[in-house]
Amino acid sequence: MFLLGVCIFALVGSLLVSGLLTWCVRNTARKFNWVKGPESERHIHSLPTPRLGGVAIYFTFVAMIAFETAIVSFGLHRHRPESTQMLLRILMPATLMFLVGLADDFWNLRPVLKLGFQVAAGLWLFQLGCHFGFVGFQFHGTDYSRVLSCVATVTWVVMLSNAFNLIDGLDGLAAGSSIFPLLTISAAALFHHNGQFGVASIVLIGALLGFLRFNFNPATIFLGDCGSLFIGFMLASFSMFADRAMAPTLVSVALPVVAFALPIAEAFVSVLRRFLSGRSIFSADREHFHHRLLKLGFTHRQVVVLLFGASGVCSLMSVVLLFPRLNVLLLVSIALGLLIFVGVGKLGYPEFDEIGRVVLRVREQKLVIAQNVKVRQIAPALLHAPTWEDATQILRNGLQGSDFSGFELAVYRQASYRHGKDTLIHNRTVALRPDQGEPKWSITLEFTGNDQLGFLELHCPYRSQSLMIDVNVLLQVLKPALCSVCGKPPVEHRRIPVSEGERSSSKSASALG
Repeated sequence: MFLLGVCIFALVGSLLVSGLLTWCVRNTARKFNWVKGPESERHIHSLPTPRLGGVAIYFTFVAMIAFETAIVSFGLHRHRPESTQMLLRILMPATLMFLVGLADDFWNLRPVLKLGFQVAAGLWLFQLGCHFGFVGFQFHGTDYSRVLSCVATVTWVVMLSNAFNLIDGLDGLAAGSSIFPLLTISAAALFHHNGQFGVASIVLIGALLGFLRFNFNPATIFLGDCGSLFIGFMLASFSMFADRAMAPTLVSVALPVVAFALPIAEAFVSVLRRFLSGRSIFSADREHFHHRLLKLGFTHRQVVVLLFGASGVCSLMSVVLLFPRLNVLLLVSIALGLLIFVGVGKLGYPEFDEIGRVVLRVREQKLVIAQNVKVRQIAPALLHAPTWEDATQILRNGLQGSDFSGFELAVYRQASYRHGKDTLIHNRTVALRPDQGEPKWSITLEFTGNDQLGFLELHCPYRSQSLMIDVNVLLQVLKPALCSVCGKPPVEHRRIPVSEGERSSSKSASALG
């Protein structure tokens, strides 16, 4: 009962203090013109707005933790002195993250510099003893458990700090989305009789709720980098310390990963799509989850509520992992994977459409190779073709069964063509399969030799399947072979009966244009 009273006091007290401090910070920032307008097209707001909401959250948390530690911490149910010491230690690197974010809010630090400070804060946290625990990781007789733990801890801190920075793009989104995983962390801490960290999580929840009063749409103050980096760091720290009592290492790692699935997925998708697009992973854009949802027609508030719901679902799924069983972990992992896969797919990122095309291409690679081999077999046969009629027949036999529905081969006498005369040497249009009136597109290969020039136009019907012939093979293999045929002494044009599927027609000089 005493612990319940402390939790209620922590929630209500931090909410009131945060609300008061947020109001003071907002008005002070306006008075001294510490406001920023939209600096790029990725920013949704249109009016200059203070970005120092993290100041109110930071000082609310520090003040309430100091008060709770000094007054009531020794009465907590099954209180652990080491928890209080660890919490106070965590505040040191957390303050570093807060100051780095504050400097960025005022002076726009370089991304590499911010990343360096985040790594330093992660290493500091590891040295303080707050980290993931890995035991028995050996290679050739050497125990690398500590190295693996250090790398995992720093990666976790950097990832979460940047993840909450990335989703801080709509009014109330980052602060509101943090509340659900904090509830999970608090539940995990209290479940393992770690009252200090459970209450500390509730204090941060209250601070966020008080801030949301001024940050929900339409916002009058933003979280800023000082807030998003501080919150991300505290969540990373809490998640590692609250789950240390959980026996299975796999579950203790999986629980925070599932709870923070939304910001982690946002960070991972952002880095991956920027990499696939050939841009810097630090570059800003307007392609985050909330931006894509706005493009799909959702309103500002609808997007925030929808992402709140997604964060809540992930947090509920993580609570199930408090009862660690392998089949439960497997079920949660599959459900979460499907949720992310379907959700990201619905957002319509072109980068991931391209990945899907590449995956499909790998499955169809056998067919691609077979079609390319046909083209490579055509080239040497063309070199020995005595006439263009023979060349046409070679093309017809070689392209039969390919992606193309037909082709047109036209050859002109080069000297006459340059003087504006239409001296046609050869012109054939061949249908490789029955024409069903379907719309077509074409690839045109222009070629030239000593006395002749022409073009080969390949027709392909519009369809959803990928082209099974590499265009580069056509350019690098088939085109040189046609040029070689052009270099031979010209053969006088002979009128030959047109077989089924072919027609003979004259071609004007403008066709080459």
